Amino acid sequence: MFRLRAICPFSWRVFHFRPFSCEPLIRQMDQCTDEEQVFNLIEKNKAILSEKQVGYAFNTLWQFQKQKTSLFKSVECIRDHPQFLTLYNLTTKKMEFMNDDNLVNVLYITQQ
Repeated sequence: MFRLRAICPFSWRVFHFRPFSCEPLIRQMDQCTDEEQVFNLIEKNKAILSEKQVGYAFNTLWQFQKQKTSLFKSVECIRDHPQFLTLYNLTTKKMEFMNDDNLVNVLYITQQ
């Protein structure tokens, strides 16, 4: 019985249990029309965002930036947004769980 108690907390730390699918949140990000809506989704779901969703949020924000004409001004607005710091912190926490493609994509976007 004591062994089972010791194994159970260990398994919760090792195996991160997530919702069965992260697709609903990704679909919601697809339907966003501006950065503010993406940041609102991040704020509402920051406790349950997976590494795939974090990468997708960066990608969505980058797609919005590429559509703008005044890129420098809008990049500054994004960086100064309070939820960007939340997204950045989530990225650093989830970095070790990201697959290589997702990690390279996030690093490329932040470099741009």
